[in-house]
Amino acid sequence: MVLPVMPRHLSRPMPPPPPPLEDWLRRRDRADASRASFFAGREGEFEAFREAADGLARGFVGGETLVFQGAPGAGKSALMHECVAALTEHSTLDDPWVAVALPPSVLQYPEGTAKSIAEAVGRERERLAAAPSRAQGSLETAAQRARRAIRSVTERGAGIMGVQVGGRPARSPMDVQAAFRSIERACQGARVVLFVDEAQNLEEGATEVLDALHRGQAGIALLPVFLGLGDTAAVLARRGISRLPAERLIEILALRPEEARESLGMVFDTYGVHGHAREEWLDALTECSQGWPQHLNRIAVAACRILHGCGMNADAVSHADALAAGEAAKTEYYRDRLREVPGAYKGIYKRLAMLLADGRANDAVSEAEMAAVVEAAGEGYAEWLSKSIHWGLLAPTLASAEHYRVPIPSLASHLLRLEVTPSPAATAGSAGGRGSPPPA
Repeated sequence: MVLPVMPRHLSRPMPPPPPPLEDWLRRRDRADASRASFFAGREGEFEAFREAADGLARGFVGGETLVFQGAPGAGKSALMHECVAALTEHSTLDDPWVAVALPPSVLQYPEGTAKSIAEAVGRERERLAAAPSRAQGSLETAAQRARRAIRSVTERGAGIMGVQVGGRPARSPMDVQAAFRSIERACQGARVVLFVDEAQNLEEGATEVLDALHRGQAGIALLPVFLGLGDTAAVLARRGISRLPAERLIEILALRPEEARESLGMVFDTYGVHGHAREEWLDALTECSQGWPQHLNRIAVAACRILHGCGMNADAVSHADALAAGEAAKTEYYRDRLREVPGAYKGIYKRLAMLLADGRANDAVSEAEMAAVVEAAGEGYAEWLSKSIHWGLLAPTLASAEHYRVPIPSLASHLLRLEVTPSPAATAGSAGGRGSPPPA
């Protein structure tokens, strides 16, 4: 696996064309299957990806695993789409870069993982070959090699989920080393970046493949990138991938105010929002969004729906209507986040929100305080904490792993307004102490 040093750096991709206003106003969720037309900020996150990719270009294979984790709505999927687009723009006939996106379930099957990678390499080479004024010979040879490798994997009793084509059970599962050896020639000369979204759902059966990818034992130039909720690093540690360097574990946080305003400004520029009050609208909407990508998307859509009714003239209507619609959209988002949370847990979250409302430094609660509240409610602390991080309702502070915060902006304020029923264990406990149940 000898690859040339890539002389140029990976750069931010060109933004995609924006959709017509009427189509964009129908959007509800930022995390869809396409790139965001108004993606702004995330310079630090993209720089971490660029450094890892540049390392792959210099021949660093193994141990370069990159992890992005954050609460629901932080914009992880949007970031992944940007990284994939950057690779596509960067890929050339002489130096092909291949983005492979796999669900975590596939990594339980070495042969399925290898087959997916080889197929993606083949598709990228065919895309490059279709470019105008490209020589076809050597590329067609590589494409044929890729197709033979894929056929070899399948014929050896290894379909994408460990089942032969035609539905017959596989005679014997292919081990990790054999699966990746079977695609080495097909992937020769290509640099592969494997994206696994929703990586917090990686099963124990994926451990072998994860280990091979992380250690660079796949026999190809490959960089694994995992994106998931706040417990993703902990899940990877349980699967054998631990001690990630700080620059390889990236927490996805809220955008800075200037980044949020830039994103809203792109929307206003694209759809022709005008008038003397335009800047006031931008200031008010930026503050309302709190830099949270999911808030930002919903608030921008709500504002443009109102402006659309008056010819996109910001002077024709007060931004107070847009702010009210934005706050309603945020409340709906919080309800979605709490929909599957047990009632007893909601009481705990309300009590913690009351503690945070006291004006804590760094808006954080200590682990000891949380444990007291949870135990007073009659719940097991370890399970409660694990689920809370997985749901995106809690996250360790950047300064201390023994203090926790609510990562989604203003969710704590919503928790204060919850109507909850105290659990029997909490009602039987002391009334008025730190662990007492919150009022309904």
